[in-house]
Amino acid sequence: MLMTHQQVEADRYAWSFTFQAEDGSAPRHVCDQEFGRISSENLELRTLVWALESLDEASQVTILCRHASLIRGIRQGLPEWREKDWRWESFGEMVPISHQQLWRRLDRALSIHQVKCRLWRIDAPQTTPPKPKPRLHQQKTGFLNRLISPYRLASA
Repeated sequence: MLMTHQQVEADRYAWSFTFQAEDGSAPRHVCDQEFGRISSENLELRTLVWALESLDEASQVTILCRHASLIRGIRQGLPEWREKDWRWESFGEMVPISHQQLWRRLDRALSIHQVKCRLWRIDAPQTTPPKPKPRLHQQKTGFLNRLISPYRLASA
């Protein structure tokens, strides 16, 4: 399993990847940082490329990824971009894809390794607790009270 992580602070972009083998052996962790202006998606794409290129031999890898657009690019974009010479249609004209060199390197790595992608999503904690749902007997009682109340008023 491959997990990537990125953290942005001002003009410093920290990245890391961790490989965890299925046999339970010690995970392999690599980290570094980049400086300048880099989008989080670009940084995750770079991290993924570096991670796959660091493998010594062909491997089966499950990637946990935070950007759904990166997964779509791997599953749907790569075959189409390769076929169309790394271009895509934008407003009726064929233009080069963004980060073409990284996508080409990723495509090369994917031709070596068997890769599955999974979206790694961590939701922010809830700020207010959700309202509890009424239990079934409470729902029935409330319904019966609403049904009976008009008759009580009429008979009083």
